[in-house]
Amino acid sequence: MSEVSSDRLTPMLKQYLELKARYPDALVLFQLGDFYELFFQDAEEAAQALGIALTSRSRAEEERIPMAGFPVHSAEGYIARLLDRGFKVVVCEQVEDPAQAKGLVRREVTRILTRGTQVDPAALPARADHYLAAVALKGEHWGLSYLSLSTGEFRLTEGSGSDHLGDELWRLKPAEILIPEETGNGVLNKALSLFPDPPITRALPAFAFDHTSARRELTRVLGTLFLDGYGLGENRLGVAAAGAILQYLRESHAANLPHLDHLLPYSRDDFLGLDEATLRHLEIFETWRSGSRQGSLFEVLDATLTPMGARLLARWLRQPLIHRPDIEARLDAVQFFVEQELLRQRWRQALKGLGDLERLTARLAMEQASPREVAAVRQALGRLPLLRELLPMASPALVAQAALELEDLADLHELISRALTEDPPPTLQAGGVIREGYDPELDELLQISREGKTWIARLEEKERRRTGIASLKVRYNKVFGYYLEVSRPNLHLVPPDYHRKQTLVNAERFVTAELKDYEAKVLGAEDARLKREVELFQELRRRLGGEAPRLKRVAQALARLDVWASLAEVAVQHRYCRPEIVETPILELKG
Repeated sequence: MSEVSSDRLTPMLKQYLELKARYPDALVLFQLGDFYELFFQDAEEAAQALGIALTSRSRAEEERIPMAGFPVHSAEGYIARLLDRGFKVVVCEQVEDPAQAKGLVRREVTRILTRGTQVDPAALPARADHYLAAVALKGEHWGLSYLSLSTGEFRLTEGSGSDHLGDELWRLKPAEILIPEETGNGVLNKALSLFPDPPITRALPAFAFDHTSARRELTRVLGTLFLDGYGLGENRLGVAAAGAILQYLRESHAANLPHLDHLLPYSRDDFLGLDEATLRHLEIFETWRSGSRQGSLFEVLDATLTPMGARLLARWLRQPLIHRPDIEARLDAVQFFVEQELLRQRWRQALKGLGDLERLTARLAMEQASPREVAAVRQALGRLPLLRELLPMASPALVAQAALELEDLADLHELISRALTEDPPPTLQAGGVIREGYDPELDELLQISREGKTWIARLEEKERRRTGIASLKVRYNKVFGYYLEVSRPNLHLVPPDYHRKQTLVNAERFVTAELKDYEAKVLGAEDARLKREVELFQELRRRLGGEAPRLKRVAQALARLDVWASLAEVAVQHRYCRPEIVETPILELKG
């Protein structure tokens, strides 16, 4: 960024530069009306990364300020592309109505986004997990924690040596890794050498990995006074890494995370260890030669019907069970769906199109869900009574447990159905989100607006008869509001109570006192209606976000049932039989 003389800057640019000084390592998206704008070097980098036009803004004499931008309504797609390129993005929004602002419009930073904190479903692979990881180091020892912010999965582990750390990171394929500044530790560098294209790493100050601070932050987010019940034991480095993730999220304006209700430790000894070479050579997720999913074991076994089911199947393949009782219990669940063919078919039919309730829950919890995403939650909850009814009382232990967790959530479905219109618009600003009859104040504003628009429509016919101008039109734009337009040949018929507003080449525009009075009533009601709709929708979203633990529990139960039914479907299609597990080291295959 070039040196800028403050006396040559507009107040708006001074405001931008003050914000930019707080985030020198990020691209700052600065809202100007319906657009997000970037300036100076940020504009040049964004224009090149996004392939958008780089323009300029005049500052003084012949000095020009580089400038680039994109519409607010389509911002998520542009932001996702910037995050994929490794940029950190700071979103600075207008937090007051420009029409009511006294002087400069007030703006605040509302979101700080990086690749690992992305939760927009449109920007994430639906059937794959998306992790933010952190690594705390002490000599050869390390603690690893990872979080899927889009689902709430939060885990930690510990180990020593670069090989084991590399295997864990390869298994997770995190989108972003947080590390302490100036670690000077070859363990992490060697672990990342496995990746042909290493994940983005972001260095945090050493105090972000402080164990005491981490425990305090974890108790706050998890809503508990003590962490002993989570089985964290002596996982000091793992806890430090988990705390660094939460500290990072707090600084990214994501401090309230009601969908994070568990932190689960695990050990390599809990599962069959699959290192990087094994995952590659067995072609678990991609083929050796082409790197394609097609032809992999995952592609053969994946007949899941929900994104959350597909992600769970992938996690099970990455961490195969090793304890016989757990394996037998899972096989019992699959066999149940194999034997119950009609139930399996009806269950899978009911799951089709249910959507990604797991990630939608996270969007609600973080107060980012759009009206259509809330409608998608309503649609998913509407399937629960049928899905519950299909599962019989007598079933294997795992299926019975999942059925118990499959709460029908009728209260939440009823709340959304009362509040939300049948087909809400994609954005809140479009209006028409809240159903009539839900809120008396909103209903009154809708009636005022509707009657006012009807009156204005009748005015056109009335004025045509009064003036004798058959081509007279009542029109509206954002600059002048409502006006009467008269073509030039009819100007001699304009009555004296018409006040000229604008002259065009072929016509002139007028207003009357009566028209302006009604305009104030109509537009005032429109503004108040939209404001009230925003308030009601945000209240609805907060209430649903507060129910995130219930929604998450149901989503996870659906995912497990989806995977068992999927594996049963694959087994029937390919005529697979149930393996018999014995204690002796024998592998016997029968054709």
